[in-house]
Amino acid sequence: MKSKRSIRYLYLLYSLYGLLGLATALTALLAFLIHPTIPEGVSPLHYAPIYETKKVVQILIYSAFMDYGLFGIIHQEGRTKAAYYVPLWFLAIGGTALFVLSGLDIFLCTTPETAGESIDYWLKAHYLDPVYLFSFAGGILLIKAYQREDRGQSFLKLGYTGLSFLFPLFVYDLTLFAMDVLNSKMATLPIIITTLLFAFRLAIFVLSFFALDEADE
Repeated sequence: MKSKRSIRYLYLLYSLYGLLGLATALTALLAFLIHPTIPEGVSPLHYAPIYETKKVVQILIYSAFMDYGLFGIIHQEGRTKAAYYVPLWFLAIGGTALFVLSGLDIFLCTTPETAGESIDYWLKAHYLDPVYLFSFAGGILLIKAYQREDRGQSFLKLGYTGLSFLFPLFVYDLTLFAMDVLNSKMATLPIIITTLLFAFRLAIFVLSFFALDEADE
């Protein structure tokens, strides 16, 4: 029987990814609540709720990874089951929610100087992009795969498909991050932290594919 190395490392990555992400999201949320920073010309009534909701969604995602990562490290039985689908489900559905909130950001949090035609163009371009639909479908497939595994049924096909459906949103988020870096819209420390989070996220995807075979043992 194979040793569950991929699953063991996967849970360790979950813990590190969740801890770093949770610390970053909580710090940003507390800093905003203490001293709100609103972009010039943007309505605080629109910007604040969207920003805070985004951070709450991120906190839920990172908390799921940290909790399940610690569970898998502490409890031996957690390494042999496909329970690692659960935080990936949070990532998929949470990523969909963040994508929808970003669209609301385009619609509600623009400056008065922005032309209505420009807002309409970017809003349509945003929601016509299918990456968030792939992410949502991937989350549903992962939960279905977890349920099939729990019943002792074949789950590999659903698991591989669900994981594959999460990758387009990863590429989308990484592209936006790269554009922000190139346009000098981020400070050095946030760039380093975000780069680490993307590296963890990519490693999680890769190990998740290997861990599927181990979970099927």
